[in-house]
Amino acid sequence: MEYMFDTANIEAIEEGIKIFPITGVTSNPSIIKKEGKIDFFNHFRKIREIIGSDKTLHIQVVAQGLLAIEAGADFIAPYFNRMENMSIDPRLVIKTFADIIEKYNYPTKILAASFKNIGQVNDSFAFGAQTATMAPEILLDALKMPAIQKAVDDFTTDWKTIYGDVSIVDLV
Repeated sequence: MEYMFDTANIEAIEEGIKIFPITGVTSNPSIIKKEGKIDFFNHFRKIREIIGSDKTLHIQVVAQGLLAIEAGADFIAPYFNRMENMSIDPRLVIKTFADIIEKYNYPTKILAASFKNIGQVNDSFAFGAQTATMAPEILLDALKMPAIQKAVDDFTTDWKTIYGDVSIVDLV
């Protein structure tokens, strides 16, 4: 599995790469629009500089999935939330792409995009996407889930019950 940020916001990328092991950054005209009128090439050169040459930088264009696979595309990008909004089952679409790619041994990867929550991201991986690109806020929000915080609090309490304020490093 690979995670990518779906943004053109330089500050969000700079902050996000400190926390998450992303494999790249994606964008499209709708996302770029959020940044206002930018100096396009210099802006994306700056993003390249921030993420480094070992990460993917991809600006999406419109293409039909199966035709793109046949044409030898490196990635196809099914837009998960947009499909749901059009009453198209994105899980079935991703699974169909994954099945075709596997059956005919195509090198194309599924780069799922257009998410509103981490559940959609997880579903895209479960149905065959190898990569997902999302706004950094989706990953940050996932870390803020009450169940996660409760688990961390419970683990901390249990540790202190056994070892007090001693750090695991102090046990070495």
